[in-house]
Amino acid sequence: MDMASRAAPLIHIGYHKTGTSFLQAAVFTDADRYCLPWGRQAGQAVEWFVLAHPQRFSGAAVRAAFDRAAGDCGARVPVISHEALSGHPNNGVYYLDRVVGRLAETFPDARIMIGTREQKALLVSLYYQYVRRGGTLGIDAFLPPEAPRPAFRPRVRLDHFEYDLTLEAYATRFARENLLVMPMELLQRDPDAYIARLCGFLGIDPPAAAPAQKVNASSPDTVMRLERVLNRYLPPPSPRPADYADFPLPFRIRTRLLRLLGQSGPVRRSGSAERARIKAHVAAVVGDHFADSNRRLDALVDLDMRALGYV
Repeated sequence: MDMASRAAPLIHIGYHKTGTSFLQAAVFTDADRYCLPWGRQAGQAVEWFVLAHPQRFSGAAVRAAFDRAAGDCGARVPVISHEALSGHPNNGVYYLDRVVGRLAETFPDARIMIGTREQKALLVSLYYQYVRRGGTLGIDAFLPPEAPRPAFRPRVRLDHFEYDLTLEAYATRFARENLLVMPMELLQRDPDAYIARLCGFLGIDPPAAAPAQKVNASSPDTVMRLERVLNRYLPPPSPRPADYADFPLPFRIRTRLLRLLGQSGPVRRSGSAERARIKAHVAAVVGDHFADSNRRLDALVDLDMRALGYV
């Protein structure tokens, strides 16, 4: 099949904590419908569209390399999926314009998929992920309530989660019909409708049933608090080895003990007060910050976002 007749690529940019692991492990691995030229989680996408020096970036060269890798895709949809294409809020790193520009230069025909999640729920989940990956800050420092002084922004920027802004940024470089918003709440409430929406967007037949969901469950709060303390003294290695067996033995022992602790019934039932405190802090900081953004998003997409909890 020549490149002119090959399916246009689907580029899934995240966000973090919006069902990306499920998509990468259970949806895009459907070899009858999708093809992964750069692998299940496409690290090359971060290398080229985020990290490459501006003077070393060539959209034409990246496209040629991708097309060579996609040579065996046939009629299947080639997919690039990496949540870091939307930014890296846990590290306070944001680069929307850079990624939009580079993707448009490389794949002007691409279909873009943007995963969303109600912002307060996403921020709570993002904090748990931050701790799991080595963070030591409490929720008050991770998401501070005070307005930043000029030239100093908090690690987690609320405007990053105004999804209408991201959608409009992509609409400046891609046709609107090639942009798809996929709320995680739809996946949670009706997985078959979620998969049918994606397949309809791509013009492919959906499977008979949505695959079983594989979701990274957050740690019990008691384990999370202990993990945050341990991160001060036995943090995850940086950089992380590609193979878990190459992690330092003390860290692997730590991880095993935390996993066993998290499987304990009494531990899983404990910590509800801490979780409630975290949720209350996030709600207090967020307030009605996203109300206008969510109304604009509701007007831009063909879903009832208010009914899905975006208020």
